[in-house]
Amino acid sequence: MRRLFYITGILLALLCLAAPAPATLSGYPFSLHMLRHTLLLLVAAPLIALSITRNNSLRKPLAGLSRLGFRLPFLAWITGVGLMWVWHIPTLYNSMPMQGMGQMSNSLFHPLSVIHACSMLVGGFLFCWPVLTPFSEYRLPALKAVLYLSAACVFCSLSGLLITFAPAGTFMDASADDQQTGGLIMWVPCCFIYLSASMYLLIRWFSQKEEIPFIQPIKN
Repeated sequence: MRRLFYITGILLALLCLAAPAPATLSGYPFSLHMLRHTLLLLVAAPLIALSITRNNSLRKPLAGLSRLGFRLPFLAWITGVGLMWVWHIPTLYNSMPMQGMGQMSNSLFHPLSVIHACSMLVGGFLFCWPVLTPFSEYRLPALKAVLYLSAACVFCSLSGLLITFAPAGTFMDASADDQQTGGLIMWVPCCFIYLSASMYLLIRWFSQKEEIPFIQPIKN
């Protein structure tokens, strides 16, 4: 299963970076950008994290990363959520050679585009690592992990809300419909992923508590 996670995550990351834009989406450069962003940050990166075993060739640095994430989870949180916000600052987005789907295939490997894609993948990995690390002693407790993911959902929703209702033309080459669709992609599917993971953690936490046998105190 871990091998399947790894292969799927890597293939999805490569697809997001190298696949030419479908002709059917030729009028939606911003929406496609947002879709790729979501797949890299919230799908490909967690799949790669899930594929990593406790005993691997990078055990020491990954254990150190897990220890840091356990002690200072805010650093991992701000990395993932911060990148999500920073890359959608209109000035920065408009400077990237990603606008205009007719030129997309010629600009995918522009340095800024590569930096964007790699930062999303790395940021997504760092964000999910405190929750998914195979080093269970450094994994965030269930309730703390739920709070961690729920807070990200709130900020993701706020970002999607701002994009959806931003004035038309805020993002270069994005029509009003395209911009609203992109904002909704960040708003709804992203939060669905965060909330689904939170629900899974809660269900697993409750099931584990139920499995703990109740021991009657010994009366003297």
